[in-house]
Amino acid sequence: FVSNDAARRPGGGHMKQVACYMQPHRGGGVARHAAEIARRLFARPDVSGTVFVSRHEARKYPQFASRLSGVPIRPHPLPENLMERGWKLTRWPPFPISLADFDVLYSPVEQRFPRCRIPTLMTVHDVQGLEPNLPWSATPAHRRFRSRRSTCGRPQTEAPPTAPLRRIDRRR
Repeated sequence: FVSNDAARRPGGGHMKQVACYMQPHRGGGVARHAAEIARRLFARPDVSGTVFVSRHEARKYPQFASRLSGVPIRPHPLPENLMERGWKLTRWPPFPISLADFDVLYSPVEQRFPRCRIPTLMTVHDVQGLEPNLPWSATPAHRRFRSRRSTCGRPQTEAPPTAPLRRIDRRR
């Protein structure tokens, strides 16, 4: 992690303050990966911070906290589904906690956040959803997949230009 204000921290320390936004309802491999990333991140001696989750989701999925043993978890009052839909469509409401004391906002899953004044990092698990030139890109299922990861019908990020993919012949 790189922070422009590390030298300005009281005492001149290089401790990075990380706000980690997580979704307790995510299951399977993504959930295990997200929990492991958060556990390892907060185990570093140069990192501290907090995992933020919706209070409603934290109550609904109590096993979530057990995956993050030793990691500080702070519930916020806003319902996750409503908040994330607002972020996707309008980048509103603002993040439910003040990010003024943090160096970076991290999400171990792809998420559209409201604008904030600190760098935002995230892990994208399904990159194929951002690629418009795949043989199946025009299918209804892929268009729905892409629309869930877009704002107003536009992809969140533009995929890098790639050479045209050739169709795989499955008859062999």
